[in-house]
Amino acid sequence: MRDNDLKVKLVILRRIIGMTVLAVVIFFILLALIFSSFSSMRGLANAIDYSGSERMRTILIGYLTSSYVHELEHGNTKTAQELLKILKTEHSKYIKILNGLIEGDKDLSLLPTTSKDILNLIDDWKKVWGPFDKSVSEIIDPSVSVIKKHQLLENVTVTKAIKVKNTVHKVVQAYTAYSNKSLNNAKSLIFAIVIALILMGTIMILVIRKNLLPIKKLL
Repeated sequence: MRDNDLKVKLVILRRIIGMTVLAVVIFFILLALIFSSFSSMRGLANAIDYSGSERMRTILIGYLTSSYVHELEHGNTKTAQELLKILKTEHSKYIKILNGLIEGDKDLSLLPTTSKDILNLIDDWKKVWGPFDKSVSEIIDPSVSVIKKHQLLENVTVTKAIKVKNTVHKVVQAYTAYSNKSLNNAKSLIFAIVIALILMGTIMILVIRKNLLPIKKLL
């Protein structure tokens, strides 16, 4: 009789342990989904921040380029070199951020962009940025003459800079819309997880109570 009682207790104990392990596994899976969702949103927040900074950096690069050539033409070598140093820094940042938005960048805490719509907008951005970037790159090249630099300014006018900025603005808007959508999805996910945890807890209580009935009868 005691052997049968022990067997019943062991079976019930195994069931309870199994339910507990299953509940813990499901809990950690749901927790991983939450962390994954918020990690993605953090990456989108960084993308919005950096792409937003690129709008003003476009205008800044245009201004610095024009000022640099102007100082060279007037023989102000020292001022020109100071402007060139800042220009090179901003130009490098621009390219690093642009590439980071597409492929991801650990230094900038940027995740690779997966949205095809945003990638298409970035592609439009690159097409407009290409001629602008090429002219800036040639202007900062020390082997290019001042006369040639002045001619290249035609491609780095305020109008051209604004055109590039406007394409960047569309990317910023797309990232913002995508972020808002992800935020709503995260809220729905959290709500679903809370409901799932409540249901799971209720089911566990009912199952444990049901499995404890034989022990109560034995007692």
